[in-house]
Amino acid sequence: MRIIHFLLRHWRFVLVFIFGAATALFFVGFTHLSFEMSGTNEFCGRCHEMQRQVDSWAMSSHAVNNKGVVTDCVDCHLPPSGVQHYTYKGWSGFRDVWVHYIGDPTEIDWDEKFQTKDDYLFEDACISCHQDPTPPGLPRGGFLAHRERLNGRTQKKCYDCHERLVHHESPVIYRASK
Repeated sequence: MRIIHFLLRHWRFVLVFIFGAATALFFVGFTHLSFEMSGTNEFCGRCHEMQRQVDSWAMSSHAVNNKGVVTDCVDCHLPPSGVQHYTYKGWSGFRDVWVHYIGDPTEIDWDEKFQTKDDYLFEDACISCHQDPTPPGLPRGGFLAHRERLNGRTQKKCYDCHERLVHHESPVIYRASK
C-alpha cells in the first residue's frame, strides 16, 4: 500500500524515470544494432570507392585459406575491443560518410594511405589472431624477424613487413596446399 501511495504522490518523477529508462534502452539497442550492421564486409563494400579493397581482400588469404577462417574488415581496421573499438568505429564511420557524400572520393590517394597505415590499422588486431608469431614451418627469415620483434630489438609493427598481404595491386587467389 505504501508503494502505491508513493507512486501516486510522485507520479511525475516515476513517469520521467520510466521515459528516461525506455529512451536509454532504445538508444543502447539502436547503437548496438547499427554497430553490428555496419561491421560486415558487405557494408564496407557498399561504397564504390572501397570496391578495390573489397576485391583484393576477397582474393587474399584473409578471406580464402585452407583453415576456413575469414578475417573481416573490422578485424584489422578497428581496435580489437573495448571503448577504443567503439569510439574509433564512430569516428571512422563519420569520416567515411563525410568523404563519400561531401568530399570527393576520387581524390583519395590510396598509395599515400600505405604511408599512414598507423592511422587505420591496429597491431593488437593482428596479434589477436596471430598469437604465435613463430609457428612451426615458418621460413627462417620470418622466424628471425619475428624473434627480433618479440625480443624488443625492433620497433617494426606487423604491417610494416606485411603491408600488402591483403590489399595489393594484383591479387592472386590463394590455393590451399593438398
